[in-house]
Amino acid sequence: MDYIRTYFDKLGIKITPQVCRNMNLLVTQWETKGTHPLTLNSQLLGVYTFAFSEADRTGLFHTVELEEPDVKAIIKDCSKAHYPSPIVLSRKVTSDPFNLLCIYLIYKAHVDLKRERIIAEQFCLNVAKYFYYKMLASLINHYFPHKADEHVMQAVVSSMSKRWDIATYGTWKKVIEERCRIMLSSNPKENIHSKAISSFSPDKGILYLVSDQQTRLRDRVNLIATDYYNYHADGMKINSQKATTTDIEGEKILVERDSTIDSAILRVTMDLVSINTWIDNKLAMSVCSQFSRLNYPLFRRTLEAISNRAAIQMKERKFDLEKKKNNRIEYVGLKSLIKAILQYTFEYCQKNGINVQSKLQVYIAAKKRFSATYTKEQKVIDTRDSLFKILKDEHVSNKNTTLITLRNAAILYIVAKCLRSI
Repeated sequence: MDYIRTYFDKLGIKITPQVCRNMNLLVTQWETKGTHPLTLNSQLLGVYTFAFSEADRTGLFHTVELEEPDVKAIIKDCSKAHYPSPIVLSRKVTSDPFNLLCIYLIYKAHVDLKRERIIAEQFCLNVAKYFYYKMLASLINHYFPHKADEHVMQAVVSSMSKRWDIATYGTWKKVIEERCRIMLSSNPKENIHSKAISSFSPDKGILYLVSDQQTRLRDRVNLIATDYYNYHADGMKINSQKATTTDIEGEKILVERDSTIDSAILRVTMDLVSINTWIDNKLAMSVCSQFSRLNYPLFRRTLEAISNRAAIQMKERKFDLEKKKNNRIEYVGLKSLIKAILQYTFEYCQKNGINVQSKLQVYIAAKKRFSATYTKEQKVIDTRDSLFKILKDEHVSNKNTTLITLRNAAILYIVAKCLRSI
């Protein structure tokens, strides 16, 4: 049945080169507005404001000299004039005037611009992008109403395999453009909606086209949101944790970790999986300069090796892996290792009356504890041995003495990175 196309034809829309230019301007202005480029040109979702306003929505109708009530009235008339109803008004996505108009405009461009193929194709791409931008903005604001933490989201993105389109194409703008390309394709093997998009028929095909685009995008964003909140929940567990330790007289005391410190610890572990966020050259050079026999290129390669291993561990779900045997702990997972190093550092300072508000005092304490030639403290032994093994496995150096220096420098870099986040 072709009721929907018949009713939309009554709107009297004519796609001209000027309409195409107006549509291109509308899309360009939206893509470059406010913080939209920060989302479109990145892999991150929900970190920056990404909104599709009522004015943005109205812009589509104005491009073809219509008001939304004009299209809404046509949809209502079509729905009531036939049984069973071609358009079920209670189904918001498939009865939305904006959504249906987008698909109709794509169809109409091929009808009205048969001799101007390039202009028609660009117009169709712009309409499809605008259609997707509206859906993406709605989904982002639904799943991330209070925005997303950049470091947690970066960790989620870094853990994605190439099976994810965002990992393959690199930015949300490219993902959207690829989805639009498929939606506009006339090849039925590539696009199951090729008939509906080219002829704006049959009625069921049009509605399925709209709902399918929404469903596919929603499912993808939902999976990302699920991973994000799982990572975020892990951070909340850290924040709510209380640690029992032993004071100088051997009595048990309860140490409540400051939430700011816990947030900083979480931030370091999230930074770890991306070399760009993990390595701060100025900070790394400062730490490296404290070791007379250590050159910076080697230290940087070591930090890169740690980050690369962390990214692999996250994908393989080994980021938190610990092996326990004979009262010893091997921190295989780098997230687990870094948490252990930092939690021990702050517990030690609190237990020994070192002012944790003084970053310099905390750093000096960490340097003394982790660089000591001999220690009986099991946590120090376990963390140092675990990191030494990781560096040896990464073949950053063949000399044990160099590996020990690199290990100590890496630990201090971890502490310094955490302190900088507080």
